[in-house]
Amino acid sequence: LALTAAGAAADVVPAQPPTKVARDLASVTSVVSQVSAAITKLDTTVKAFDGSDLTGVKTDAEALVSALTSGASALASGGDELSLTDALGLQDAVTPLGPAAAALVKDVTAKKSQFEQAGLCGTVDSAITDAGTAAKSLVDGVIAQVPQAVQSIAKSAADGLVDTLTKLASQFASDQC
Repeated sequence: LALTAAGAAADVVPAQPPTKVARDLASVTSVVSQVSAAITKLDTTVKAFDGSDLTGVKTDAEALVSALTSGASALASGGDELSLTDALGLQDAVTPLGPAAAALVKDVTAKKSQFEQAGLCGTVDSAITDAGTAAKSLVDGVIAQVPQAVQSIAKSAADGLVDTLTKLASQFASDQC
């Protein structure tokens, strides 16, 4: 009886739409971890390349493009931008990509003569270009998650990966390899 009286006396509160929740840094970190692992795996395969069989390199390059593409899609598919606090932590989250990408570039460059002798420059150029395009999509997706006030900082930090892949692809262009 007391509950009935309390229910009758309570004010009616109109339903409100759900509040959007800011995307958390963990989702971006997860994507970065997957991409970093794909870069490291490809780098290991490149180092083992002996000039005879490109299958492993090609498979791992496709896996990298897939990780970049699916990461970009995951970031684009929902959630609001990161909170300012998480955006400030973003640099720490993406930092591992720099050294991983640099190692890959160093090792692909070191194997250039083997790729060239095997007549694979066009294949390598195409794979790197695909990875660069997918990396650009991922970078754009990450930047879109950052509050407007710090997007230029995020862009300058993240563009290094895209620039690195673009420079690497130019080494395997038809006039260079």
